Amino acid sequence: MLNAAIGPLPLLLIGARHGALAAGLFALTQRVLAAPVSLLAASVQEVFKRESVRQYQNSGNCRPAWRHAARVLLLLGLLPSLLLLLAAPPLFAFAFGAPWRAAGELAQILAPLYFLNFIASPLSYVFFVAGRQKIELAWQLALFAMTLAVFAAPLTLHQSVAAYASGYSLLYLVYLHMSYRYALDRDPAGRLHAAR
Repeated sequence: MLNAAIGPLPLLLIGARHGALAAGLFALTQRVLAAPVSLLAASVQEVFKRESVRQYQNSGNCRPAWRHAARVLLLLGLLPSLLLLLAAPPLFAFAFGAPWRAAGELAQILAPLYFLNFIASPLSYVFFVAGRQKIELAWQLALFAMTLAVFAAPLTLHQSVAAYASGYSLLYLVYLHMSYRYALDRDPAGRLHAAR
């Protein structure tokens, strides 16, 4: 529920603070950048789910599955992210028209965040396999607090989006570290949490 609430929160806060035009630019940026995450990353996640549970049952960890999925996601996401980072404004202007170039500027700021999101989202299944849902909840609460703080601060739209992307990216780096760590350990009682 918290995860579902965090998704539209930046858009609502941008609309309230910077107006409908800024919210429209951000909405287009979100929609364009989220498409690869929902399509490609979801496919990798399905394979990772099966393999991580199998490995966790057999050996008490799913490090090989985690590392393989991370490499695949890194390779799939690197080129599009670099392209957005280097050329998003003209690409958006070409695809959607000159008035939407500003959405490309936001996409340029958000490119590193969406790259990390592309990698971290499928690997998040480790938290369920290892039974670490409470840790993920704490991370989601930190993300919620960071989002509120960033968009409540008296910043311009670009400054707010840059601060949001920086804060969220740092949280994703922590998230990836934790998911890798939990891919290595089994519950002290030796139970497989995902099978519950």
